Amino acid sequence: MDKRGYAVSAPIVAVGIGILILTYLYFLPLNDKCNLIPGLPSCEQSSAETLFSANPGILVPQEVSKRYSIPSTELFRINDLELATIFNEIKVERGWFYSNAGDAEFSLNEGAKEAKLFIVIGDAKGSLNVVVNGRTVSRISGEGVREVNIPIGITEKTNSLKLVPTVPFMPWSSNRYGIAKVTLKERYTKTTNKATYNIEIKQDPNDVVRGMLNFNSECLSTDNLIVTLNDNELIDDIVCSGMKRDIKEYLKKNNTMTFMTEGNYIINSAYLDITIKDNVWPTYYFDISSSRLKSNVPIMLNLYFNETGSKELSVYLNGISISAQTSKMDWKTTINKFLVERQNSIMFVPRTDVTISKAEVK
Repeated sequence: MDKRGYAVSAPIVAVGIGILILTYLYFLPLNDKCNLIPGLPSCEQSSAETLFSANPGILVPQEVSKRYSIPSTELFRINDLELATIFNEIKVERGWFYSNAGDAEFSLNEGAKEAKLFIVIGDAKGSLNVVVNGRTVSRISGEGVREVNIPIGITEKTNSLKLVPTVPFMPWSSNRYGIAKVTLKERYTKTTNKATYNIEIKQDPNDVVRGMLNFNSECLSTDNLIVTLNDNELIDDIVCSGMKRDIKEYLKKNNTMTFMTEGNYIINSAYLDITIKDNVWPTYYFDISSSRLKSNVPIMLNLYFNETGSKELSVYLNGISISAQTSKMDWKTTINKFLVERQNSIMFVPRTDVTISKAEVK
């Protein structure tokens, strides 16, 4: 076929398609035309009766549910024993007019239950005072290994130790000690038996209809697990398989949750699920007569906004959702097919922050 035939036939086909589209649109019912092209002059019913008009104002979307995660926690209490060397090979001596004492510092772990000094003496004359934090806790004498208890009540995290002989009876003599070694034996409780977490909820506590606390737990002892929220006790029991409980009655905007035990527990997969009551969105009612509904005149929903920018909301007409999205100052659509004779309802549910200055049906 001649290539010029193709060149001539292409415009003819395009014109034919255009004529078919125009013919289709011409015979299309006005309501359907306005659904396809709301801006048609024939869709503007400025003289039509206004069926509904309202000013919904500012609408803000609201989360109906929210999950707040709580970190995994290991709670344990372990009795332990630790040895530390304080002195090695020292000599101390004291006369009437001089003193050569042994001074040192030592530390105790937090939670110490017992502390003892073991003093290995190789050479001894007279008595030896053992002074901790300025207080004489023992007076010992003689060679060998001597055991001295340190009262926990006088100790701190860092402590001073002083070994000083007593004053001799005669002014020309002295008391002296050759000490091979001084060690500290400490029995303490190593604990991480309490964990506290702050949970700030974004929802209004007064709107909460359910607050489910959920966690898994593994008990490694027969001790109770205590869980509190804002100083309210949620449980005090052996909890080996987790817990699930509605705690909405204790919830505040800022919450303090604490896990405690005298034993050993592993807590994981902990979270707080907040559910709030559905917001009551603006709902309006209007009537339509049978004659208006059956006419071929399109009924338009017009929304007017206070600003440009992306806006999204759902419009529920008699429970049927219509999605409205625009960045313009207004939005419109025909709504004939959603309406019923007599009373109709319309509700606006935002998906973004939006201000509807005016809504009307006409």
